[in-house]
Amino acid sequence: MSRITINDLKEVINTRNSFLVHSGSNFLFKENSRNGYTCVDLHFIDENGRDVCQCDISGSTPRECIDSVYSEASCHMGKIKHGCNLSRKMAKSILLGHINFNKDPAQLVQSELELLHTWAKLTKYKKPVNFSHGYGFFIHLKNKVKL
Repeated sequence: MSRITINDLKEVINTRNSFLVHSGSNFLFKENSRNGYTCVDLHFIDENGRDVCQCDISGSTPRECIDSVYSEASCHMGKIKHGCNLSRKMAKSILLGHINFNKDPAQLVQSELELLHTWAKLTKYKKPVNFSHGYGFFIHLKNKVKL
């Protein structure tokens, strides 16, 4: 067995969070340290765009944390926390880690436009006449939605 470090855990968490965001989920994993142990918490983004810790998933070695992240990620794929309404603030807060809202909309790559399109459909954003769905949603989030 190879050695698994905290950096390996962070890489797995980033990959799983990207997977969850692309599936339309408002759940995220965060790595923390408590009392000398590594732990992973399950967070969700509420309708006001705030990051809320729901529960502690695992607290031990990085290897055990990675196993817990893999098993939990499939459970939360495509799910929105019960009681949360999908809002544009929630979408912008979730997408901040994957899309740079400071850049010009013309610099968006295809994968970013697809992700924006997914969240535009989830939040029931109406497609503008002049733009693609993802491009219009990007402009809307950038100019109108404040966190």
